Amino acid sequence: MLVSDWATALAPHGLRPLHVVGQGMEGVVLRVEGDLVVKVWQHRTAEELAALQAFYEAVSLPVRTTRLLDVVPVGERWASIEPHLTGEPMTAELRDGDVVAVAAVLDALAEAPAGPA
Repeated sequence: MLVSDWATALAPHGLRPLHVVGQGMEGVVLRVEGDLVVKVWQHRTAEELAALQAFYEAVSLPVRTTRLLDVVPVGERWASIEPHLTGEPMTAELRDGDVVAVAAVLDALAEAPAGPA
């Protein structure tokens, strides 16, 4: 990411960053005020994020998943504003009950009704 001052980059959207949650190949995730996170995507376009937003709105699962509340430009990149989800990252070390929980989520995804592509 070519942003050195997140406060300035997010200010036009009324967002105040608290800290960087993580970063990787897809972009940077920042925790912002208001129980939200902002994902600044490295390569996603506004059109791709709009499709992702529509997908999350169409999926109804018995578990809490993210959703894109808004898609905004941040510098030369696009960002999604999303609710902050509590819990542990799925990259954390698995415990005994975790495999059962992941299997339940995958079963729920398999039963989710298909919509238009």
